[in-house]
Amino acid sequence: MLRSANWSAASEDTPIPRWIHVLLWLWLAGIDALKLSGTVAMLPRFPATAAEWQPLLPLVGRLLLEDMCGALLFYLTWRWLIPRTLGRARVVHYVLLAALLVLPYAALVGWVTMQTSRKGVQISAYRVTSPAQGQKKPVTTIVKSKKSGPQMPETWMRIISAGIIGVFIVGSSSALRITGDYIRGSATAAKWSVSSCSRS
Repeated sequence: MLRSANWSAASEDTPIPRWIHVLLWLWLAGIDALKLSGTVAMLPRFPATAAEWQPLLPLVGRLLLEDMCGALLFYLTWRWLIPRTLGRARVVHYVLLAALLVLPYAALVGWVTMQTSRKGVQISAYRVTSPAQGQKKPVTTIVKSKKSGPQMPETWMRIISAGIIGVFIVGSSSALRITGDYIRGSATAAKWSVSSCSRS
């Protein structure tokens, strides 16, 4: 049975295992590579010069920001959230604080994604040709289009999508931390049991 005694708040100063860092950053780099390769595949040819990479810089900057936010969320969950909530058997506090961590992540990443991935051509003006009374030739009028921001449903879909990823990051960090601490606590308990039996 999993008990808080196996991974109490006193263990929050325990260093994060090196393989956790490697696993996290390999996962983030793999996701970035998939997103970037999908965009590059739509280009006529692979960008070989700095000028050809320039249109992709907003995407690269967005991916780096997502990596930083995702890593921060992962490490905050590992170092702060788990020891102060589930490590002390405070399940309700865990859910509330996890939501407080995910909401800013989802809002920021969703908004940045919306700003850097607008599709289509924005038309600032268009021409309308119509026949005029008393004139043989039609008259062409330039009509300026109304400026409109991103559609709200699409914005919310971006935020919800980022929120789902944030929940996955918090859940993954929690599962890895709890599993590692539980195995470490079980191994320590087994050593103490063997030691006490040998003394008796």
